[in-house]
Amino acid sequence: MQFCNQCGKMTAGEPLYCGTCGRTYDVRLCPRQHANPRGAEVCSKCGSRELSTPQPKIPLGLQFLALCLAIIPSGGKTGLMNEV
Repeated sequence: MQFCNQCGKMTAGEPLYCGTCGRTYDVRLCPRQHANPRGAEVCSKCGSRELSTPQPKIPLGLQFLALCLAIIPSGGKTGLMNEV
C-alpha cells in the first residue's frame, strides 16, 4: 500500500503511481514504464524525454504524520467529544 503526498490518498498493492492523481512514487517513469531516479531528465534505458512527475518529496516525519491522518476515519467526531 502506498500513500500519495500529492493528493493524500492510499493505493493498494505495490503501485508505481497513484491511482487517484497519477503521480509516481519516488521515481520517474517513461512511456515504456522504465523506472528512473527522481532527478532524471531522460530515461536511462530508452532515452525518452517524456517522464512522469513524481509526487512531492516530504520529510520522513511528516510522511508518517500524513499517513496516520489518512488512516484515521474522517467522521469529525471522537469518543471524548461525543460525551458532551
